[in-house]
Amino acid sequence: MSEKNIPPENQALQQAIETLQQTDTQENRAKMLEAVVKAKFICPVVLQPAPPRDEKGKAILQPDTKIGLQLIATKDGKKYFMGFTSSEKMAKWNTENHNHDLVVNTFDQFAGLLIAQKNDVAGVIIDPFGGDLTLSRDMIVKMKRFKDRQEGIYSIAKTDRVVMEDPKKPPEEMLAAMTAYCKKKPEINAAFLRLMFHNGNKTYLLILDLKEGTEHKAVFDEISNVAKPFLKHMLLGVVRIQDSLGKKGIENAKPFYKKLFYKIPESK
Repeated sequence: MSEKNIPPENQALQQAIETLQQTDTQENRAKMLEAVVKAKFICPVVLQPAPPRDEKGKAILQPDTKIGLQLIATKDGKKYFMGFTSSEKMAKWNTENHNHDLVVNTFDQFAGLLIAQKNDVAGVIIDPFGGDLTLSRDMIVKMKRFKDRQEGIYSIAKTDRVVMEDPKKPPEEMLAAMTAYCKKKPEINAAFLRLMFHNGNKTYLLILDLKEGTEHKAVFDEISNVAKPFLKHMLLGVVRIQDSLGKKGIENAKPFYKKLFYKIPESK
């Protein structure tokens, strides 16, 4: 991933980092974080045990090969993952020209490693020595959870406390709009709306009972767009009834929309 063929997402991130470093405003910071989520990062890795290599020196991965991201330590002793937006940015760190094994990681992959909390890594440094943007573990976890909520996905740990209840003041206009949408979609058997309280956040949770085999992503996107004008400052997450969060959400709940003769499935 040289500067000549760097993808537009990474170009946008490089520009956002430069702009933020010149003018640190809330707007520029938001644009930078938005660009981080979309970028793809070159990451040097350590392979253990050392695998055999082909005539070009490329590693031939074995079934027992473990891939670990290389870390960088800061002056205060904290360890961070590294992510480079181009090979030229990586060269500023790799001054001794070592032939590192590399993988390409996304923001979601970094977030998954940090949310798992099976390590003492403090976060990610993007383009060390060539941009030097540091994102803490806490910042990445918050970004990931916000991103997931926007997509109707939730990163909830087993130890998290989640409370569901019916909205005390149901958003009647939103319910009417979603009901009208559901009536036009034969693949929707029923729909439930709950208030979800999770880690201090209050969110609407829409639970859909879909006909088996339905491609849910398109339905999620469409009904989210239907609800969007009525959300004001609230977020709306969408899940399927068979998802773990959906099963919890329908406990003691009644659907605001259902087909004739619909029965709530028993939890398995």
